[in-house]
Amino acid sequence: MSSSLTVYDGTIVHAQGVLRTLFHLIEMAEQQPNPDALIQAKLHETMKPLKFQFFIITLLVERMLQMLAGREPVGSQDEVATYAGAKDLIQRLLTALAEVDKDTVERNGPVVTTTKLGLVELNKSGTEITTSMILPNLFFHLSTAYGILRKEGVTLVKKDYLYAFLYQDILPIQ
Repeated sequence: MSSSLTVYDGTIVHAQGVLRTLFHLIEMAEQQPNPDALIQAKLHETMKPLKFQFFIITLLVERMLQMLAGREPVGSQDEVATYAGAKDLIQRLLTALAEVDKDTVERNGPVVTTTKLGLVELNKSGTEITTSMILPNLFFHLSTAYGILRKEGVTLVKKDYLYAFLYQDILPIQ
């Protein structure tokens, strides 16, 4: 007996893992003696700070929800300038993702529309945009957030990054 990977499984489930891991990383940052400095920290001087990683991850999940589930945004991107605001928005996004109807995602995924992402306008399906642009960017910015915190001396291990992906059903972070 084999099962097929659905659009929902390949997108929504991964977005949930990214958000749960980001929530965990924020909690780790908040426990440090210098949390206010960490939110402004960068991996390199030419890169964006930690708070930008919160911004772009939550923005991309909002876009995914719009394309695949027809959902309106659940928050304001201004909220992610603080740890508390970012955590609150992440919780609301996790709730929105949990409420997504799988059949709606399967139906909306293949629909081709013109979508503007940043400076690029694409004429592709929600599935194509999500799997070729949004998911890679989610993982990049999550890795960058992890890297910033490690660079700044936060004790993190591989499990802190993978936790929400590997153990999401038995040990949820929240």
